[in-house]
Amino acid sequence: MFFEDADYLKLRELALTFVAPPTVAAALRARTATITLAGRDLATWTGTRVSIPSRELRRRRPGPTAVDSRLRHMPLPHSWTLRVDLAY
Repeated sequence: MFFEDADYLKLRELALTFVAPPTVAAALRARTATITLAGRDLATWTGTRVSIPSRELRRRRPGPTAVDSRLRHMPLPHSWTLRVDLAY
């Protein structure tokens, strides 16, 4: 009644890289061009009623305001990065 399984599965990071054809690289006045799209903290799957495992909560110092206490229980935000590498 008071204990639940705390197992969870997390998609922590995913990256996709595209090597552009030589014609695209030449249009950018480069020898080669590579484009990478990466995401972090994209999804969490749990088998419990709690959607955010306690290990994954943001760690904040306790503060005197209600805003601080709410922020301590928010999940990590999703983030995306787009990277373009050009070799000359």
